[in-house]
Amino acid sequence: AVVSTQSTGGVTSPLLEKRKWYHMCQTWDLSTRTAYLYVDGKSVGSKGTAERRKLPAGGIFVLGQEQDRPGSHFDANQAFVGQLYQLNMYGRALTGQEVERLFNRGRCASNDPNLLRDIVVSWSDVLEAPRSGEVRVKKSTCSAWHLVEDYIDPDLLEHLLKYHDF
Repeated sequence: AVVSTQSTGGVTSPLLEKRKWYHMCQTWDLSTRTAYLYVDGKSVGSKGTAERRKLPAGGIFVLGQEQDRPGSHFDANQAFVGQLYQLNMYGRALTGQEVERLFNRGRCASNDPNLLRDIVVSWSDVLEAPRSGEVRVKKSTCSAWHLVEDYIDPDLLEHLLKYHDF
C-alpha cells in the first residue's frame, strides 16, 4: 500500500510501508525518452528524460548508494537500507505487461524464461560482484519464514532454520 510519494529527482516514487515485500521495477525507454516506475506490477509514475541520453559502455554500476560524482563522493546518509532479492538489469525496456507478469510469478519464482535472453546483469552477477560499505549477504529462503524474519531476532531465526525441521 502506498502511503505517500516523494520526488527523488527521477520518477516520483511512492513511500512504502516498512517490513513489507514489494516488487519494484524501473524501465527507461531511449526511443520515447521516458522512465517508468512500477510497484507490484502496476505503473505508479513516469517522467521524461534528457533527449538522446544513451548510457555509455564501460561505466560503473552502483547499487544502493546515491553518488554525487560518477563512482565517487558517497554519503552514508544517502545509502539504501533494506533488502534486495532477484535484482536483474535488462538490455531493453520491459513492457508493462512483462513487469506485471514478473510480479505475478511471485517473489520466489524463477526468472521468466521469455526474458532470460534480455538480462544483461543478473542476480548472480550482483551477488558475485565486488562490494564496499556495509553489505550483508544472507541466504534467502522461500519458505513462510520470510514473512516473519523482520519481526523476530535474526539469531533466533537462524537457529530455528538450522536446527529444526519445520
